[in-house]
Amino acid sequence: MALLALFMTACTEDYTVSNELTVNLPESTLEVSDVTVTPTGPTSINIADYLDEEGKDLAPIQVGSVRVVEGKMPANTVLHAMVYMSTSPNFKVGEDAIYQLKSTFTDTDDAIFILPSDLAKIYSDNVTRKPDTQTIYLATIIATQTGKNTLAYVGGDGAKYFPLNAISYTPDAVKLEDAYYYIGALTTSKQYKFTNESGKSFYDDPIVSAVIPAAEADWHWFRIAGESSFNADGSINWDMEGANKTSICPEVQNDEAREGKCINGTQSWHLIQGADEAKYRITIDLLEMTYKIEGLSAIPEYYPVGTVTKWNGDTKVSAMFPTSSNTVTLTSYFTGAWDMRMWPAENFGNWDKGKAIGIAENGGKDPAGKLCWNTANDGNLASPEEGYYTLDCDMENMTYQWTKCADQNPTEYAKIGLVGGNDDWDNDIFLTQVQNTTGKPTHLWYALGVKIEKCSWGVQFRANGSWDMQWGKGDKGFPYAQSNSKSNIEPVAPGTYNIYFNDITGHYFFVAQ
Repeated sequence: MALLALFMTACTEDYTVSNELTVNLPESTLEVSDVTVTPTGPTSINIADYLDEEGKDLAPIQVGSVRVVEGKMPANTVLHAMVYMSTSPNFKVGEDAIYQLKSTFTDTDDAIFILPSDLAKIYSDNVTRKPDTQTIYLATIIATQTGKNTLAYVGGDGAKYFPLNAISYTPDAVKLEDAYYYIGALTTSKQYKFTNESGKSFYDDPIVSAVIPAAEADWHWFRIAGESSFNADGSINWDMEGANKTSICPEVQNDEAREGKCINGTQSWHLIQGADEAKYRITIDLLEMTYKIEGLSAIPEYYPVGTVTKWNGDTKVSAMFPTSSNTVTLTSYFTGAWDMRMWPAENFGNWDKGKAIGIAENGGKDPAGKLCWNTANDGNLASPEEGYYTLDCDMENMTYQWTKCADQNPTEYAKIGLVGGNDDWDNDIFLTQVQNTTGKPTHLWYALGVKIEKCSWGVQFRANGSWDMQWGKGDKGFPYAQSNSKSNIEPVAPGTYNIYFNDITGHYFFVAQ
């Protein structure tokens, strides 16, 4: 829970706070019993009422007053009040995050003030940028300063939080841009736009993302600029970006962290690129102001779920077969009714909206069209008719196309095996055929968690433990390709793999675990 030092209004709710801090503090000569803190101020705060149009303070807010027992105040001494705010009433050090507001007083019987702009910033930076009203709690710690000496705290190491007010707080409406774009080493134009999955306004759906390619160097800088920072021709206007202060950036310059808090400013991320990362998905929560950067492999890894897999969302029994860094394919028997959607590897098994890729019309049978992230537990692709089809998907341009197989009675095999793994050419590692909802052969095969510790001459697939039908290396080699030869698939790096094979097309895919 967030605990922030600030000035706030009183509420009728009673609460208690923890009395002890866990830091070494110099102790004031004043005893806790010498000091009385009285909460004052409003019971609710709509912060917009305390700020002008430029966000500047109209007046400070009084949140309390302090009184010292007569005769107890040391000579040449002033009081300091540190005001804290929390969304929890407990104020427990180590459990509740603590943030201090700018607040002071200098008399033995004086008011405790905070600045509205300070409260607004601390709340939006640390609690939330959502516009909803919620209760926040105030407390203060009292310290004395004699002459030019350092502060001494009432209670010392046991310094007490004096409770102030519980306040119904309404933050100022967050001003979001109409659109946001990546700017950085790749481009400073509007090439990479951030979008949410629902198509709703950013206030209703604030989680936005964009996928960008890796830069040629092993790192690159970037931040996220709003629509108002661009010229009419789509080029960035650096002066407007600096003046608008709506760009989204890390809290510190050249931050290399892949996730955390972000702010509005002109600092930049310093993205260190991984050797096996070809793209990056950048996700921003525009209201909570959090970010996440995910590295994406050069090999697209997507998993179908639907009638073709008996809606199995627990085990990766089938994979879409990569055909390039952006395209995948799957050939099997489809029902022509709500057949499937696809999970990217990182979302496998997640049935929530926005986690799978399908089409806008659930069960739509168009032979080609646009893919989209599902908006609910639907969005399933369906083949134009029942039968054997090939589904080709372009995951960068988000398009799909169905093609009916010319042969609707493909050869069936009782067994499909992998030979050559661990230099064993006599004993097959047999794969399992995927089961669909119709009972028709899928011609999709899998073996999970296959350990290959040594592979001197590569591997091959074959049918029924015999060399009468075999599938070797395709043009792309390893770890994926469409077999077009009887040459061994190599080189195969030692490791543990989930292995997928299609006996109609000869596509294979080794997914390292």
